[in-house]
Amino acid sequence: MRCTQSNTGRSDLRAFTLVELLLTLVICSLVTASVVAMMVAVSYGTSSSRDLRSLVVKSRTIDARLSAAVRGSRSVLASGTDFLILWTGDNNADDTTDNAEVRLIERDPATDELNSYYDTAAAGVYADATTFRNAAKSSYTYQRWGTGVNAITFVPDVAPPGTKLVSYDFTLENAEVSETVVGAAAVRN
Repeated sequence: MRCTQSNTGRSDLRAFTLVELLLTLVICSLVTASVVAMMVAVSYGTSSSRDLRSLVVKSRTIDARLSAAVRGSRSVLASGTDFLILWTGDNNADDTTDNAEVRLIERDPATDELNSYYDTAAAGVYADATTFRNAAKSSYTYQRWGTGVNAITFVPDVAPPGTKLVSYDFTLENAEVSETVVGAAAVRN
């Protein structure tokens, strides 16, 4: 094949100039950066909504457990800002409060866990809140009701044992998302 020469002495073969190649690379880089930024935003939004859904499920579970525990109890024996002691019922019909009939619900500030303590054996007559709390945390069976409980407050309508209504609020944290739940429940008296 033969190349023909133009008047300027150059052949008719066409090619990209250096400026055109650089311009193409810049445009491709901008499109790639835009796609990467969009994918990062979608990924962040997905993980954030997943964290929020997880937090909502945890908060509803804890709220249901607290409400059921209070509603199922005969009376409130003691309460504080981060604990509640409930007399669940007179199982042996002796009209005395035995430790096996008492439940402690308390937030552990060291681990941000909400735990429910109860005695599976007949451990004697309930003496007072301090004695029961110490025994419960050191030797009783417990259930972990929730993690990430940043704060909890129990507020009875009147001082125990005349309490009829217990209001409570708690705050949960999960990654960068937090939620505060406010609830109330009446004892079954």
